[in-house]
Amino acid sequence: MTAPAYLVAMAAPVEKRGFSPEDAATYTGLGIYKIRMFIRKYHLPAKHHGRDIIILKEDLDALLDGLESA
Repeated sequence: MTAPAYLVAMAAPVEKRGFSPEDAATYTGLGIYKIRMFIRKYHLPAKHHGRDIIILKEDLDALLDGLESA
């Protein structure tokens, strides 16, 4: 017996596309100050919706790929 479709849809994990600066810091392992600095200096695109700042996952991945390795 298979599970009803609504239960299958609820069980499927949803991948997050947009991050707040705080969540972006956690996702990347960088500090919140660095994330905000990258936004201010236009190294990290961010979308503004009212007072909210939204950073796309693709932009965070591109930022990490572009950082120099130590």
